[in-house]
This record gives sequence, structure tokens and C-alpha cells, in this order.
Amino acid sequence: MMPAMDAAPTLVSTWQLRLLGGVQLSRGPQHITRWPSRAGALLLARLALWPDRQHAREELVELLWPGVALDVGRNRLRQTLSTLRALLEPPGQPAVIVADRLALRLVPGALGCDVHGFEQQLRLGRLAEAARCYRGELMPGYYDEWVDQERLRLASLAEHALAAAPPPVAAAAVAVTVAVVNMVQPPSPRVALPAYLTRYFGGEPQAARLRGRLLACRLVTLAGPGGSGKTRLAVEVAQALCQPPGWPADGAAGRSVVFEDVAFVPLVGCASAAQVVDAIAAALHLSAGGPGLGAERLTSALGGRRILLVLDNFEQLIGQAEALLADLLAALPGLHLLVTSRRVLGVDGEQVVVIEPLPLPDADAGLAAAACNPAVGLFVDRARAARGDFHLGARNHQDIVALLRVLEGMPLAIELAAARVRAYSAAEMLQLLRPAPGPAGATPGLDLLARGGPRGGFDARHASMLATIEWSWNLLGDGPRALLGGLTVFRGGCDAAAVRAVAAGGSSGDDDGGDSAAHLRLDELLAHSLLHGRSAADGSQRFFLYEPIREFAAARLSQEAAADWRARHRTWLLAWAAALPVTPDLRAVRAEMPNIEAALAGAVVDAEADGAAGQTVHLLLQLRRVLEDVELTAQAMASAEAAVAACKDPLLKSRGQSLLGPLLLMAGRGDAALASAEAGLAGAAGGEPAVRGRALHALARVRWRRQRDAAGVLPLIDEADTLAVVAADRELQAGLLALRASVVNSGVGEHAAAYALHARALALWRQLGNRHAVHSGLYNLAVTEQQAGRHQATLDLLDQLRGSARELHDWRRLSQADNVAGNALSELRRWPEAVLALRDALRQAWRSMAPYEMAYPLWNLPRALAHLRQPEAALKLAAFAAVYWQAGFGSLSAADHHDLRRVRRLVACQLEARRCQALWAEGEALDLASALALALGG
Repeated sequence: MMPAMDAAPTLVSTWQLRLLGGVQLSRGPQHITRWPSRAGALLLARLALWPDRQHAREELVELLWPGVALDVGRNRLRQTLSTLRALLEPPGQPAVIVADRLALRLVPGALGCDVHGFEQQLRLGRLAEAARCYRGELMPGYYDEWVDQERLRLASLAEHALAAAPPPVAAAAVAVTVAVVNMVQPPSPRVALPAYLTRYFGGEPQAARLRGRLLACRLVTLAGPGGSGKTRLAVEVAQALCQPPGWPADGAAGRSVVFEDVAFVPLVGCASAAQVVDAIAAALHLSAGGPGLGAERLTSALGGRRILLVLDNFEQLIGQAEALLADLLAALPGLHLLVTSRRVLGVDGEQVVVIEPLPLPDADAGLAAAACNPAVGLFVDRARAARGDFHLGARNHQDIVALLRVLEGMPLAIELAAARVRAYSAAEMLQLLRPAPGPAGATPGLDLLARGGPRGGFDARHASMLATIEWSWNLLGDGPRALLGGLTVFRGGCDAAAVRAVAAGGSSGDDDGGDSAAHLRLDELLAHSLLHGRSAADGSQRFFLYEPIREFAAARLSQEAAADWRARHRTWLLAWAAALPVTPDLRAVRAEMPNIEAALAGAVVDAEADGAAGQTVHLLLQLRRVLEDVELTAQAMASAEAAVAACKDPLLKSRGQSLLGPLLLMAGRGDAALASAEAGLAGAAGGEPAVRGRALHALARVRWRRQRDAAGVLPLIDEADTLAVVAADRELQAGLLALRASVVNSGVGEHAAAYALHARALALWRQLGNRHAVHSGLYNLAVTEQQAGRHQATLDLLDQLRGSARELHDWRRLSQADNVAGNALSELRRWPEAVLALRDALRQAWRSMAPYEMAYPLWNLPRALAHLRQPEAALKLAAFAAVYWQAGFGSLSAADHHDLRRVRRLVACQLEARRCQALWAEGEALDLASALALALGG
């Protein structure tokens, strides 16, 4: 037997739920008709119709999502319940829904429902009042089986009430009530919409937005690229608006919108206004007059009627038939038009709704989260149609998530990929679809995203992504086509200024109109839905290409044109990097990192071109300080190494090698870092003082971090310091002071001298004005305080640092600060706080993809865990941390071995020796992902 829930106090109804004739939630003057989700409305209706019941969660799952796996359904129910509570129970307001792990029910009296009012009037014999209460069928537009059953029951009661009511009441009953009572065959509009055999996924929020706009406006254009799901969404919305005459429409604020005819008009074969007229006449079955009916006779035939037309695929008619639509709307006040188009119409009164891709799962989404995602749902549904035994599981969900992120949520691309599961796994498709350099004209991703058979033949434009994009491409002029090809060099999106700079900076002859021409062509690409815009964090607009469109456009560039656009891109990035402020906005830098990585990869392709490699090294040098704050990916680092190696200028090459040394060390490639720094110093012989000084600094940094040899490092610092003074390079002087302080602090143990050196470095950085460098200085002081045993002073300094780091989105410094705070808290024996701080440090390092910063919390966390009686996790993490450090960053020092012995002693007090040995071996065999999950408590 299900356990009883705790009793809740009886309340006066604060909310009223209307279910008869429409679905509306009200409290005082507040009225809610647009629901967060269809499931939310159904769940609240179920609870409201049977308020005295305890509704088992399993029963609700089956009612709301028939046939879904129970674990998936329970997760969906939790999400739906959370959304409902946010709506019904804002802070400070009483509870409406009581829930435990087994069941849900309403708080008695918290929610009133008009159905109960109707039934109460019937029980009291007040038939006239009951007839007035019945304002229409139960939940129009909701066709779930249990809703249909309850709808028929209530309609039967209403029919008897009207039949038995006094004649004046029955005669005065609203026409809609009389019509609705006959539930066997209710009056309904003439509907001519496509019937789909497949489920629709992920459209509820967009459908609600589009439906509201269509009810309020008479001309709505649903715009988006080919394959984005415009037609299906338009049909779903039109289907939802099919209501019998006189019934109030949801979201219409009390206004009745009645469509006597709802029709779908395919325009893909139309090229003129006359053909559009014929297509509309055919869709509405207006045979009088036959072909060539004419706009005047069409308006005459439709006069006085309320009609909803879905005009599908209007883009090829821009310039041909917009005036026709304006004339029809002017002549027919009851006409509403929902137009799907890859291009906006530009007609007065047009309301544009841009379709959005399906919401994507997070890159690291687990199996349960992936199963609830609409893009994953679409893929799995269509994959099962192609291969009956296909299912989402622990082995494939990560590959499916990655695949859908590459496809960027485009429904057609997802369907085409899903159809390939007969021959390819998700991992194999992912490999084919990921962007990679290839021969000119190659389109491996587009070749994969195709289908044959009857579905491909029905509409050739949707038989493949290639055909879909080609349809839009053929509607462009030469100038916009050239610009679209050029924009393929941008990987992280771009703003309008970048587009103008790149378009105007080449020698290929692809652009000859200057800034104004580039702006107009950009606007045309947006109007054709070949670009999509997103608002950046600072409020500016960035423009992006969907990956299939990028591949299509790139394949149409000649090798010479592609090389020219890459050169323009590098030139623009150089100017962008040179214009960075003294304290760079790290959000802006992260936004451009995909472009930086694309430029590095492009330089490898163009290595033989004059100046390409040298230009890339100059770009890296411009970004020197930024690359200390924002990590390069492994692929970008490999491209940077290749570009430096290809540089023909010996001195410039040596500067690049010196730059790469510390970056390679932070990426966990200690041997490569040392080799690069040594090569950089060798190439700087005879160079300018600042060049050799920086080469000495780079080598000293790598050797100190890698070997901890104070005696070998200090002479390098001394020579570099002399050269920095000669060159008046204050930034180099500050870096050398900080490095010397670290050596003095850790290598010599003179904490007071180290603190004084760090303070001098911090003062220099403050004079130079880079707040990220100031963060480094504050961090260095905190480390010195911590190693001197002044732990509270350490925490005070770190509080100052962490607040500023969060303000500037300096995640690397925040990770470093949290790690040192964890150490200080450990020394104060505040173990739970230490674990929280170290885990925060690890999360931030993972967020920044910074291997060096990950190493420290992984190393420091085991001690705190051991003190908190978590010996197994502590020992495995200690073993992993030792292997991880030695593989990427160098040998362990005597102090490091002391730390490991301390952890092992703590664990030995809690576990037997044989178990300790086994755990140590398990820890040494862990991979990074498993170690992170263990460290974070996963």
C-alpha cells in the first residue's frame, strides 16, 4: 500500500484552472494561457480533475508519455513538476502541489477547477447554472486518450443539462455550447494539412511563440535555412489551431479566432503570382474557373470567410508574388497567412519568426539527460525506423551527443544521419562529419547526409543536405556567393566589422564593392537564412554558418580563392590582436579562439606561401599574454608548432619556439616544452636584448617547473634580468622577479625575501595595467604566505583575488586560487571546506581545459579525503596524481614524495595493507576522465 503523505493545511483556492472551452490558469488579474510545455498543462489538469487522489508517479508517466522507459519518464516528470512549481509557487507563496518519491497530489483548496463547478451545479439540480458553466469541450486541442474519455463524459452530462434546462436557458445557450454538446461529430473547419507518420520533437516552445504571433497578426513569416524544420512546425501550429467555429482560442486574450478553412499550400513548383493563385485555389478545392482563376475571382470566392493558409516554400517567389499577398490580405479581412521561407518577404505588416535549431544536450550530458533531449529523441526515433534494434545506451550516448552537436540541431540533418545507422555507427558518422582539411570540392559530410528511395524522390530538395543548400545557393547573386565562400574561414563566428575587414582585404577579386557592398551582401545572406545571428555577452551580434552550409560553400572555392581568404583572415586576426586592450576581455578572447585555431590550421595548409608561417608566428607573439590565460586546444597547439617549424626567418622562429616552451609545459608536454625552449634560446644568440632575455626567461621557467633545479635556473634569470633592464622591458622584468621569487621561496626556503620580490613584481604589473597579470601577482603572494604558514593571511589574499577573477572571467587564476585556498584550509584542519575548494579548483581547470592547473587539486585532494574517512578515493587519486604529474610535468621532488607517504600512512590506518596495494594499482591505471569523476564525487 502506498504510504500516506503528510497532511497539508487546507487553503482558500489561490489559483483557478479553466479546462472547459480552453486551458487557462488564473490568479486575480493574472491569466496564463501559454504553458511552458504541453506535459505541464496535462499534469496540472490530471491533478485538478481528481484533487483528492494520490497520483502514483508511474501512473502519471504512462499517461503523459505512453510507452516511454520508466527511468526516462520519471526524469521527465521531475522536470515537468519543477517547471510547474516555479509557475505556481513563486517565493513567498503557499505550496500548491505535494510530492514525495512515490506520488503527487494537490494541496486541498489550493487550486480551483471549473469542471468541479459544473459538476456541482448538476448535483444541486441547478441545470441552468450548469449549462452556463459549460463553455465548451474539455481541453480543446489535447487528444490524449484519458482526456478524450473525460471529454466525452462531460459532454454527455452537458447535453442532458441543456435538454432538461428551462427553454429560455436552452435557447439562450451560447452557440458554441450547442455545437459542442454533440461530441460524436462536432462541427469543425475544413482542414487540408499534410498528415505525418512520424513523431514531432522539441517544438513546444517555438510552436507556442509562433501560434501567439499568428493569432495576433495576419502575416507571419517563419524563416530559417533549409532543413531547419519550418514546414513541420508550421503544420503542427496550423493543426493546433483547428477549432470548431465560435470556440475561443488559447492565447487570444478573450478574442475568438475562428478559421472556417485551414489549408496547406505547397509553392515549391511555383514561379509566378498566377501560379500561387492556382496553388491556393487547388488547396481550397475552388474548382470554379479552373486554372487561371485570377486574384479577383479568388478574393470573391473567399470573401467573408475566416481562413488560415500555410504558404510553404515562398523563397523563390521573392520579387514575384509579395504584392499578391498584400492584395489578398487587404481584400480578405478574415485571412491569416503563415509563410515558410528561407528569405524574409519585406512586406509591410510582416511579422518574422526565425526558427531555432533543436535544443542540444550538453557536451558532457549523461545518459539520463541525453534521453530527455528533443534532438536525441528525434535521432533515436528515426534511427529505430531504419533499424529496429537501435537504442540509446551507455555505450553510444556520448557519440550520439557529439554527433548531434556537430549537426547543430538541424532536424533534416539529424533525420538524414539517423537513416544511416544501418551502415554506420554514431562514432563513424562523427568522424566523417567533423570538419577536417580535404581536397578542394570534397564534401564528405554532405555526401553522408543523403537518402534515397521514395522519401528522397518525393521532394528532391530534401533528399540530401547538398540539395537543400543548393536550392538556396542558386537564389544568390555572384557577390553574396563569393562572400559566403569567404566566410567559411571563420570558425567561431564573427561580427560585422570582421566581415567587412576580411571582405575588403583580399587580392582574389572576390569583393570589389568596399564596406558598403560587404554590408549589403551580409544582409542578403542573413535574409536568405544562410547565416544566423546570436547575441554575444557584450550585446553585440555575431554571425555563424551552420556546418553543412560551410562545407557546401567551401567546396565551391578554388584553391587560389581559399588561400586568399585564409590570408585575409590572418591579416584581420593580427589587427584584432594588436588592438586588444591592456587588460583583454577574456570572454571576447574565448569567442575568437576557434578563429585563432582556424588561422593556425590554415597556416599549416599555406606553409609554402610567402609569409604565411611568419605571419602566424607574429600572431602568436601578439597573443603572448592572452595565451597564458586562455588555453589552446591540443590540435591548435600542434598547428602552432608546425607553423613555427615552417617559419623561414631564423630569429622570428626562435621567438616562436621560446613562446611555445611554457605553453607546451602547461599542456602537459614537458619534454617538448624543454626542447622548444632550448631551441628558442639557441636561435636567439646575437639577437636583440629583449629577444634573448625572453628566451632565457622561457627556458628558466620550463627548467624550474620541470626539474626544480635552483642552482641551474638562477644564472639564467640573472642574465635575463640584465638584458631586460637594457631593453627597458618592464613586463619581462616583472616576470623575472616573480620567477626568482618562486625559486627563492620553494628552492631556497627564504619566504621573506620571496615575498618582497613578489611584491616588487606586483607593483610593476600594476603600473603596466594588465589586471590579469595583477591576478598572477596576488596569487604568487598568497602562495608565499601559505608556504610560510600564514594560512589566514593566505585566505584573505585569495578572497580579494577570487572576486576580481570572477569579475574578469579569469577562470585559470580562479582555479589556482581555489587550489591554494584548499591547501590553506587543509592546514587549518577545516577538511570539508578544503574538499569543496579543491573540487572547485578542479572544475574551473576542467572548464578551462588546463592540464597544468588540473594537476594541483588532483595532487592536494587525497589528503583531505583521507582525513574525511574516504580512504579508497584518497589512495586511488594519490596514485593517479603521481603518474599524471610525472608523465606531463617532470619528476617528483623530495617534498612530493613526503606528501605521498603522508597520504599512504593516513589510509593505512583505515584499510588493511593488501587492500591498499590493490587501490594504489587501480589508481595508477585510471584515465583522466575516471580520475576527475572520482575526485568530484561522481
